[in-house]
Amino acid sequence: MKLTTFKLSHVPEDKITITQLLDFFEDAHHLRDITLNQSIPTSSNTPPGRVVSLPCLETLTIDSDTVHSVLLNHLSIPVGASLLQEFSFQGDKSPLLDFLPKTLENLGNIFPITSVNLYLDEVEKHVELGGPSGRLYIHGYWKNGDEGTSFVLDCRILQSLGRFVLSGTQRLVITMYKPLKTAGIDESAPFHILSQMKDLQTLTLNQCNNLPFILALDPIQNPSKHTLCPKLKELVLYVEDLKSFKIKELTSMTKERASAGKKLSLITIVGLGKLAAREKVFKLKEYVTRVDYRVGEKPPRWDDALGDGAINWLEG
Repeated sequence: MKLTTFKLSHVPEDKITITQLLDFFEDAHHLRDITLNQSIPTSSNTPPGRVVSLPCLETLTIDSDTVHSVLLNHLSIPVGASLLQEFSFQGDKSPLLDFLPKTLENLGNIFPITSVNLYLDEVEKHVELGGPSGRLYIHGYWKNGDEGTSFVLDCRILQSLGRFVLSGTQRLVITMYKPLKTAGIDESAPFHILSQMKDLQTLTLNQCNNLPFILALDPIQNPSKHTLCPKLKELVLYVEDLKSFKIKELTSMTKERASAGKKLSLITIVGLGKLAAREKVFKLKEYVTRVDYRVGEKPPRWDDALGDGAINWLEG
């Protein structure tokens, strides 16, 4: 069978099984583009050890509220392919791991990971892991039952990323990271994620509360007392309201990194309004090779920062 494109949409659970899907994929080994829209059973009737290879696959798109690992546990995603997933979820934990196969050996497409893009709104979440071998993109809508705990969910996303090997990540983009002013906020999550990124060179924070990440980068402030991300050269900050921007912490961080021999090459600060301590921006130049400070420029939309065509998939 030389079929290259396959789309299945809104098939009731009692009309399809995981075994039937796997049997079909095994026969149609030329498939390049697969779309499954609300067409995954909630359980598997296939032996756990069965894994079907998709050697020609370029894109696998899954849009279903059913846990995607029910199918992905049985599929081998080849190098060069993109795995795109969308779902809705309600609960008190990050569902990220539930929508991935139990073994990352099935995801040959995402190693090495050189780019991580996160969009963390109160309800809408995006996680994109990419590299020269392919891409994993997860887009979900979920709420916790208790109001005011969405930041905890965001922390769990960062902690869930610990399952992946991120030491080779060179670029990290985080958009709409908004810690809520509630008790029990865990600000250690930025430290945990940055501590894994030994090769990080560019960190972009778009429309974010920058402070937890800036503090994590400060050798004095972080728990290990070591300089995180030793290869970091560029920090890009898109700030909605420059007046509330915490320049003091940024200056302290750059000073300490420079003292440790890890001087940043470039800091870019872009935002609206007027910086309350504008003169302190120029103080940064003592510790950073170049400071690009642009006032009155509106921060880009989150999808502009996310890049890599993710929004085209969502809209297309």
